Amino acid sequence: MNTMTSVQRSGLQLGPRTRSFIRFVATFVNPVVMLIAGRRWMPVVGILRHRGRRSGRSYASPLGMRPDGDSFVMPLTFSVSAAWYRNVLASGSASVTYLGRTYMVRDPEVIDYETARRAFPRYERLQFRVLGINQYLRLRQVQAESTTPRSPNLGLALGVIALAQLMVVLDVAVVNVALPSIQKALHFDPTNLEWVVNAYSIAFGGLLLLGGRMGDLFGRRRMFVLGVLLFTAGSLAGGLATSSTALIVARAVQGTGGAIVAPTALSLLAGTFKEGRQRIRALGVYSAVSAGGGALGLLLGGVITNYLSWRWILFTVKYSQRHFPPIRSSCFAATPAAMWNRSASCTAPKHNWIGRFAWKSTRLIT
Repeated sequence: MNTMTSVQRSGLQLGPRTRSFIRFVATFVNPVVMLIAGRRWMPVVGILRHRGRRSGRSYASPLGMRPDGDSFVMPLTFSVSAAWYRNVLASGSASVTYLGRTYMVRDPEVIDYETARRAFPRYERLQFRVLGINQYLRLRQVQAESTTPRSPNLGLALGVIALAQLMVVLDVAVVNVALPSIQKALHFDPTNLEWVVNAYSIAFGGLLLLGGRMGDLFGRRRMFVLGVLLFTAGSLAGGLATSSTALIVARAVQGTGGAIVAPTALSLLAGTFKEGRQRIRALGVYSAVSAGGGALGLLLGGVITNYLSWRWILFTVKYSQRHFPPIRSSCFAATPAAMWNRSASCTAPKHNWIGRFAWKSTRLIT
């Protein structure tokens, strides 16, 4: 009873009409806040999941919170007027989603400002002092919820990897048919025209091993996305090129992206599909796409050049992204979450990325 009284005297003291208005506004605001609460990149707002003391239903409330050792601390902004506080107090346990992970918590305990202040940064402590919030709820962590890796959507994964490989192979052959049109439009010399093909082939072949090694060092899925972005940027720049030099540079960028995509895509395929029938089927689709990409490139090159323009050949990537699942977003969902090697702790470790990149670049060169 003393605890309830002390909590009731802290925080914002609001009348019945004000509390009703806040509940009405919360019905519209909370669904929006839930979209960002508890994410890996959101350290300010987490999600408290609790069970109604009367209805028995499960509720999820986005709340400001911070970890403090093996506990989570959250301000009691509206004291005991908050339904979530009453529910947690009645059940004695709840679950917290914070930085992308879910934790079981129990033993709700009301603590004062001096005990809770170490969990919050300075700017939040200043806000609490201005609002007059002197009471905080501390929930002790029992254990992290068992995190079994979600099985990836294998069909989507295979489709994204096969489509990326198709674009890489397709771009080698599709430009050959359009070379006469490119020479006429950009006034290429006959001796320099071959560099439209050579710039891509040399960059692709010369950086293939480097692309695979970068995937090992920096993460295969991360480098796969980077390679697709480079390839897309090169395709767009090539389609918009107004000079021979700009087109050759764009083709070199395309080749660099392809040299990153090809080895990382094959590594992701081997890591996503289990050994046996699944992997054999996936490798069969991958091989068929790689083998058929050259023939399909010659066919598409002639059709596109004849009926549209040679520039649309280099817009093949953009066209594919419009009519198929967008690679830049779907590659995240198509590859296993275990590729990221995230830390299991509440706070992510800090890295000296500049020094790490310089050290790994030296290893790559040597």
